[in-house]
Parts: sequence; C-alpha cells; structure tokens
Amino acid sequence: MISFLPKTTSKRSLIRPFRFQSTIASANSAQPLNNLAQVYVLPINKPTATSGDTTTTTEEQPELYIHFKYNEQLLNSSSTIVRYENQFITKAAKTWKNLAESDKPINKKVVNFVTKLMETIPWAENSMLTFPSQSALLKQVSTVVENTKDSKDHHNALTPVLKSIHDLEQEADSKLASKVLQIPTYFPKSLVKNPNELQSQILAITEKYEAQFNKSMLINTCLIPFTLPVALVPLIPNVPGFYLAYRIYCNYKAMLGARHLGEMIKTGELKFMESGVLDGIYQANVQHDDKILLNEKVIEDLINALDLESARPSLIKTLHQETKKLSKEE
Repeated sequence: MISFLPKTTSKRSLIRPFRFQSTIASANSAQPLNNLAQVYVLPINKPTATSGDTTTTTEEQPELYIHFKYNEQLLNSSSTIVRYENQFITKAAKTWKNLAESDKPINKKVVNFVTKLMETIPWAENSMLTFPSQSALLKQVSTVVENTKDSKDHHNALTPVLKSIHDLEQEADSKLASKVLQIPTYFPKSLVKNPNELQSQILAITEKYEAQFNKSMLINTCLIPFTLPVALVPLIPNVPGFYLAYRIYCNYKAMLGARHLGEMIKTGELKFMESGVLDGIYQANVQHDDKILLNEKVIEDLINALDLESARPSLIKTLHQETKKLSKEE
C-alpha cells in the first residue's frame, strides 16, 4: 500500500503560507546572478499513443509539474505586496497552527474537514503558486552602457544587477540597455524529446491555468455572502468564510503565477536545458510499464538531489491525485 503522506507531513502544515520566501537560500548568503533561480519541469505521467483519425496517430505530451526555485535576493523589497503580505500570512499561519494544535473537539473536526478539502485542490495550483507575480520578482539583467562619440572608452560596460519590471520600462528611452539574463529551465531529455514543443505545451498550459484560476476565484467570491449567517452564530468561527477567503487568495496568486510563467516564455526569459540529473532519477526509479512517472522514490530523489524540500507536500499531493485519477479510468 502506498503511503502518500510522509512522516514529516502534519495536518497543521497542510495549509501553508504561500508568502514570498526563499526556496534556495537566505538573502544573507549572496549568490551569483546566474544562480538565483531555476525552473524544473517534472513529467507526471507517461505519454500514451492516441488515434487522432483514421490516417494519423499523435503522441500526447505528459502532464507537467513545473516548479520555480528562487533566492530571496530576487524579491522586490520595494513592492507593497512583498512588504505586507508576509506579515499577514504569518498571522494567518499562526492562527491555523493554534487551531490544529487545539484539543477542543469542534476544532479537531474543523481541522479534519479543512484538511480533506485541501487535499482536493488541484495540484496545478500548487505548481503555479511557486511563481511570484511579475511585480514581486526582480529581473536578473546585464546593463550595457552604450558608447557615445565623446567616450574615450571603446568598450561597453557590462554590469550585472537586479531590476524591477518598472525600472526596465523606464529605461526604454534612456542610454541604458538592459539584457535580461535567462533562467535555466531543466527537463529530462529521455521524457521530453523536443524543447520547442515543450515551450509550446507550457505556454498553452499557462493560458489554460490562468483562465481556470480566474474562474475559480470568481466562483469562490460569489459564495462568500452565503457564509455570513455562520458568522452570526456566537462562539462558532466562520470556517466556510475563512476557507473561501483563503481559496480566493490562492486562486489569485496562482493566476498571477501562471501569467508570469507565460510572459517568461513569450519574452525568451527561460533557457530550456537538458538535465542529466533529472534523467538519471527518472530512469533509475520508473519501470517500463509504469503509467505514473512521479512515484514516491522519484519524489524523494528529486528532493534530495535538487534541494526541493519545500515542494514535498505538493509533489506528494500530485502523486496522490494522479493515482486516484488513474484508478478511476481503469
């Protein structure tokens, strides 16, 4: 029997603060500019051949869990969102922790109920939540100071810096030309044959996710008023209202994350690269007849090899949901 929840996972950690925090190292440990962020493309299931019509046969692409790993140095400290969101989410996480650790029967029932609801949230949302919005993340750029006729220096000055989207837009008409450094985006070559097709697939995914999360956000917003009667009941917290508010927040952040990922692809900010590490992990732990590629051993090796401990709950949930979906199809 597969154990989907590792021993390190607890109910109090299932509702996690998706704040702007480092997924690599603290801001105090400065990193080279080209080492501040990476994207990992993780195939979830095995592509299967399907008949398109009587004359052609097409091969479907595997579903992908896309994880963005970045350093705190990339956070835009001047952003209002970054400044205040961490404080708010920290308080919300503390409230949930207190509720999860409470011995009151009513609180235990609430925690169990919300935990089950959290496990039903599509894994795609967790994937897109790893991507901050464009305004929250600084761009890694090389600034080129263009030579003038009076300049005695015949060499352009290249200075690696971090700049916000707003700063780059203001530079458009100046003598400063900033080249955005590409973010390495790793994928297993044995499971992704054509990087160009991969880019098109991810772009289509981001458009699909953005519409999907926007729709979910609107539905949850419309449901909020129906929870108001619960708020009027003394001594009973408005759990449905709090949960819907949390879902609206996550829907919105995931929508912005999907939009940001799409923009990265359109502007060529991602540099797709084959990864021998990813290839080795999948090939060592996936059998030829396995339909699910992201199994427990693959997840554990990915976490250890790539330092993705923060992604463990989301990857485990992905495996859980895909396994359940596969069992229903069979």
